[in-house]
Amino acid sequence: TVTVSLLILSLLAGISAGLLASFFGVGGGIVLIPFLTEIALLSPKSSVQTSLLSILCLSSFIAYRQVTGGGGLKLVLPLMFSAAVGGVLGVLISQWIDESVFKKLFALVVIGSGIHLLIQKKEKVTGGLKIPLSGIGALS
Repeated sequence: TVTVSLLILSLLAGISAGLLASFFGVGGGIVLIPFLTEIALLSPKSSVQTSLLSILCLSSFIAYRQVTGGGGLKLVLPLMFSAAVGGVLGVLISQWIDESVFKKLFALVVIGSGIHLLIQKKEKVTGGLKIPLSGIGALS
């Protein structure tokens, strides 16, 4: 059951995720997954599913507002296709990963992203586009 306090905490977590997503392009994993596993007491896999669904609307709105002011529209179709492929692969692979291993993998991604943000602050210019090397997505 959803209590009033859990509902209020969910709203605060959602607002935090929205702020982070609009500022930095992150939020679902960093804010919602720990909230859903530690406070809402969902399993790690259920937390990921819930986070993905809740971020769907948020991401669509933010992407529209952010991209309309820049030149990123050229990259939308390739990113949508490759992200969909990665999403399908992730769903298939996650069925075989134990939840304790899943938590550790998530922690490594968050820690690695944080270290990367602290260490690297250079920009690389490629084909007229400035690519920040210090964002969460720059980890790969």
